[in-house]
Amino acid sequence: MKLTYRKMNPTDFEAIAAMLINPEIVKAWNITFTLPDVSAWIERQKIRYQDRDLGYFLAINPLTQQIVGQGGITIQHVSGEAIYEIGCIVNPKFWNQGYASQMVKDFLEIAKTKYRLKTVYALIKTDNYASKKVFLKNHFEKTHSIFKEYDGLSIEHDVFKKDF
Repeated sequence: MKLTYRKMNPTDFEAIAAMLINPEIVKAWNITFTLPDVSAWIERQKIRYQDRDLGYFLAINPLTQQIVGQGGITIQHVSGEAIYEIGCIVNPKFWNQGYASQMVKDFLEIAKTKYRLKTVYALIKTDNYASKKVFLKNHFEKTHSIFKEYDGLSIEHDVFKKDF
């Protein structure tokens, strides 16, 4: 399934909130988003777009024009090192339709061709088996585990790496 991508903006608030506040996403990320958090998320992406056009972009099914998810490349900090991470969120009503795999493939191609990156990573909560499966299918390898802090909680994540 080919997807199209575009930058998010405040008019997308409702669609983004439907993803981020969804109980299945809360479970996968172990983060509870509030409505102000959704606004902050959109603003954070707008700031990221200014840095080499990085950030999360809305993923749209071109046949239906429905927003099926969001994904992109961001800079994360792991053990004091800045890394490029590919991440994606699929609206749960579109799970198991290949959208996550397609987003990862698309952003791998962008990482390789547009940014000429040699290595990309994925940081995945240790019990998010569906996401791990998607990244392993796309030839990422688990390298180690880390703890990330969210709102005072220390949450274990597996670090996956792909070299080009």
